[in-house]
Amino acid sequence: MKALPIPHQKGEEVNSRRSGELSRKGDAAMDRPLRLRAHHLLCIHGFRGMGYDDEFVVNMSEIVRRFHGEPELQIQVLNNLDAVCSACPSNGGDVCERERRDRHIQAMDGRVIEKLGLTAGGIYTRDELVRRTAAAVAPEDLDVLCQGCRWLPCGVCKEGMAALRAATGRNPDGSRS
Repeated sequence: MKALPIPHQKGEEVNSRRSGELSRKGDAAMDRPLRLRAHHLLCIHGFRGMGYDDEFVVNMSEIVRRFHGEPELQIQVLNNLDAVCSACPSNGGDVCERERRDRHIQAMDGRVIEKLGLTAGGIYTRDELVRRTAAAVAPEDLDVLCQGCRWLPCGVCKEGMAALRAATGRNPDGSRS
C-alpha cells in the first residue's frame, strides 16, 4: 500500500506511521504539536475503529490513543490536511481529492472552529480542547457541525459526544451537573 505523507509545514512532509511520528517519544516529531483538523477534534470522541481502510484505522487508532493518553498534549488546530488525513485514501497531498470534499470538509472545520471559539493555526492543550468541546457541543449539534459527513448516520459520534459530556459532568445543555 502506498505511504501517504502528513503535511507539517510548507516543504516538509513526514510519513506518519512508517517514520513513527505518532509513537516514538523523544524524537523531534513528538516535540511538535499534533496537527488536527478542527472537525477531527469531534471525530476523536466517536471513533470506534471504523475507517476508509486498514491503514486509516491504524493511524486514527494511534492518534486517538495519544489524544486520550496525553492530557498536556499540544494540538495545533487546522482547517486543512492533518495527521488523520495522512492515511486517508483521498489524501491528495494538500487537498482532499474525493470529488469536491475539500470545500465541504473545510466548511465543517470552520463551523467547529467557530463553535469552540478557536483560531485556525492556534495551539491548545488537549485538556483545553476537551473542556471547550464538552461545554459547547451537544450530541444534536453534530447534525449541523458535521452535516454531510458519511460517518454521522452511524451514531457513534453522538454516542461519543454524550459520553464526553457525561465524563466531564456536563448536562445536555452544557451546564455543569
